[in-house]
Amino acid sequence: HRLLRGPAQNGDWEAPALSTEAHGRHPVPTCIFVQLRCHPGKTYDVADALALREIHSEMYSTSGDYDLLLKVYVPAGEDVGRFVNDHISLTDGVDRTLTTLTFSAF
Repeated sequence: HRLLRGPAQNGDWEAPALSTEAHGRHPVPTCIFVQLRCHPGKTYDVADALALREIHSEMYSTSGDYDLLLKVYVPAGEDVGRFVNDHISLTDGVDRTLTTLTFSAF
């Protein structure tokens, strides 16, 4: 799902821009956290496959409804949903993902 903001001048709704600049500096990546639910018995296989791709900065095994937690920096300008779908969700053994976007508080 895409977040939408008010209508543009032409009346169409538009998606908000992702953080591509921080206080006038160079474009910055978007930090997200992705929780993964794996098929039974596949958590280690999924973790190994993701580790080989080197797309995350941190990975944890977790308790609860999800099996793994990834901290990922999506390159500036890339669509977060497409990045998660192409690089994480389609990994063999992944049943479901839950993505949390982060925002600069200050």
